[in-house]
Amino acid sequence: MLKKLSTAVVLSSSLLSSVVAAEVMDTVKFTAIAKQVIQESFKLEGADVDGMLANSKVLVAMGVAASRAYATNHAEHAELLTLTADAAGDMVKMDLDEIEEAWHEFGYLNGHGINAEEIEHFGVAISLMDTIVHPATVIIALNEYKQDPDSDYMDQVRDELSEVLEHLKHVD
Repeated sequence: MLKKLSTAVVLSSSLLSSVVAAEVMDTVKFTAIAKQVIQESFKLEGADVDGMLANSKVLVAMGVAASRAYATNHAEHAELLTLTADAAGDMVKMDLDEIEEAWHEFGYLNGHGINAEEIEHFGVAISLMDTIVHPATVIIALNEYKQDPDSDYMDQVRDELSEVLEHLKHVD
C-alpha cells in the first residue's frame, strides 16, 4: 500500500512539474519565433539580421522569465535557473568561444558549485536554461555575421535554435 501511494505521489509530482513548466513558458510562441529566425537564416545575405536579432532577444527574455518563474516553485533548481537568468545580459556580450566554455560546457555553473552534468539533460531545468543559452548564442553569431557575412554563422543560428526546440519539447 505504501509503495503504491509513493508511486502515485511521484507520478503526480512529475505531472504537476510538467504543467507548471508549461504555464511559465509559452512554448507555442517561443517555437514560432525560433522557426521564423531559422527560416530567415536561409536567406543569408538577404536576411533581415536586425529582425533576427530582435526576435532572438525576445527568446532570451522569454527564457529568463520562464526560468525565474519555474525557480520560484522548484527550490532544487532555483540556483541553476537564477544564475542563468541573472547572467543572460552578460552572455550576449561574450564571443562564441567564451559562451561555449561558460554555458554550453557548464564552466560558469561549475564555478558556482553546480554540477550540471548531474541534472537530467532533457529535464525541465536544463531545458529552461537552454531557452536562454541557445538564443544568446544566436545573438552572438548574428553579431559576428554582421561583421563578417560568413554562412557558418547562419549555420550556427540554425543549429542553436534547432537544439533549443528539442529542449522545448521537454518543457511543454
